[in-house]
Amino acid sequence: MGYKFDVKKTTEDLIQWIKDWFEENGKDCNAVIGISGGKDSTVVAKLCVEALGDDRVVGVLIPDDYYADTDDGALADGIRICELLGIKNYEMCIEDVIYYFRYMLEKGNILMSEQARINMPARIRMTTLYAVSQSMNGRVANTCNLSEDWVGYATRYGDGAGDFSPLSNLTVSEIIQIGEYLGVPSEFIHKTPTDGLCGMTDEENLGFTYEVLDRYIREGVIDDIEIQEKIEDMHNKNLFKLRLMDCFEPERPKEWHYNSDGIVMRTENGDGTCVTTKIYSNGGKVMAETVRKTTYETGDKVYYKNGFYHEDSYGKGRKGNQQLKQFVYITKINESGSYPYHLSVGNILGDRDLGWVKFTQLR
Repeated sequence: MGYKFDVKKTTEDLIQWIKDWFEENGKDCNAVIGISGGKDSTVVAKLCVEALGDDRVVGVLIPDDYYADTDDGALADGIRICELLGIKNYEMCIEDVIYYFRYMLEKGNILMSEQARINMPARIRMTTLYAVSQSMNGRVANTCNLSEDWVGYATRYGDGAGDFSPLSNLTVSEIIQIGEYLGVPSEFIHKTPTDGLCGMTDEENLGFTYEVLDRYIREGVIDDIEIQEKIEDMHNKNLFKLRLMDCFEPERPKEWHYNSDGIVMRTENGDGTCVTTKIYSNGGKVMAETVRKTTYETGDKVYYKNGFYHEDSYGKGRKGNQQLKQFVYITKINESGSYPYHLSVGNILGDRDLGWVKFTQLR
C-alpha cells in the first residue's frame, strides 16, 4: 500500500503541537515569523494564528532593497499575507547592513566568496528576527520544510535557525495540501518557490522538481538514477546542518544513582575515592551536594541546598525565604538487590520516602 498523507489529522495535530509548545516554552509569548511571501512562511503564520490567535503572531518583512515594490513581488505578497491574517507586521530593510558587511570584509582584505554573498542576507534576516523577538516577548518560527532540509537547501544560522519548527518534518507537497486545507489563497500556496538569494527558482537551482524529491523521500521511488544519485549526494553532504553542533566530550563520570522520581546522584570524578557528588532533579537543577565515599552506610546523609522546594504534610510549597535545610539519608541497604540503597528526604517538617536507587554505567 502506497504512502497516504492525512491532511486533516496532520493539520489538527500541528495546531495542537504549536499550542502545547508555547504552553511549555513560552506561555503568553508571541510567534515571530519572517514573512517572505512564499508558502512556507504563509502556512506557518496561518497555523500560528489558528493555535495562538492573531494578536500573538508577529510578521516581519525583511527586504534587501529599499526600492522593493510594495505593489508587486515578494514584499507586496508579504504585506497582503499579513493583512489577510490580521497580524501585526513590521518592515525592516537590511540593504545598508549588507553593504556594510561587504565593506567590512573588503577593508579587512578578505575577498567575499559567491557563496558567502548569497548566504549573508539570510543570516542577517535571522539576526533581525531574533532582535524583534527579544524585544517583543517572542519565539522565532523556523519555516524550513523537510524537502529543503533533505538536500541542504537552507542557510545554516540563517533560515535554518529558529526556536520551533512546525514544517521541518513535512514535504513541500504536504505543505501545499495543508495550506489548501487551511483556506490559504492558491496564489500564495502554488507560488513558484525561490530562495530570494541567487535569482533562480528552487527547482532550477536544485536540478529536479520538488514532486520528484518528495516522492523519493516518502516512497523511495525515483525514475532517473542520475537524479537519485544527486539527491543522495546532496543529502549526505548536508547532514551536518541538521545535527547539533559537533563538540568534544571529556571523560564522563563512571557511576550514576537514580530513582523512579528522576532524582540522580552523580559522582564528579568517579575514581572510587572521596569526591564531590551532586544530586540533580529531572529538570537539571542541582538539588544537593555531599562527599561520595568508597562505601555507603545506613544513616549517611546528603544535604540539600537552602531554598530547595519542599512540600510539607499540608501540601503547601515552601521555598525562597523559608531557607529550609533538608537532607537525603540512606535508610536501608540491600547489596544483592537491583536497587541496593533506599533513600529518604527530611527536614524539620518531617521525612519523605524517595525509594530505592541503583548504580548504572553512563556508557
